[in-house]
Amino acid sequence: MMPTDKLAAVLWEADRHVDTLTEALAEWNVSPTTTWQALESDRARFRIVDQLLFRFIKLLDTVGERLIPATLATRQPPHQGIPLGRHAGPQADPAQHRRPAHVMQWITMSNTKYWEKS
Repeated sequence: MMPTDKLAAVLWEADRHVDTLTEALAEWNVSPTTTWQALESDRARFRIVDQLLFRFIKLLDTVGERLIPATLATRQPPHQGIPLGRHAGPQADPAQHRRPAHVMQWITMSNTKYWEKS
């Protein structure tokens, strides 16, 4: 699967979660429950809250586990030219070369140099 195809599939999945969240919020807004006792006594309202929480968590999972990696896969790797790990020398532990030395350094480099190529 091409990175752009994977990105389109993940965007579709995220959109489904957003659509379901929107529907559940519309149902909730018809008659919002104001107390825990009222919520616990109304199973239908409780299910709406459950749906809101479940879909929100699924949306976060989709964004973190699939959307961000799929988006990055369609771009040039932002780690090129950035010293990786705490030790960037030839004797450095190979595991240290899998991540930038500092998150802000990665963000700065990726924002100024690599993301502007599209």
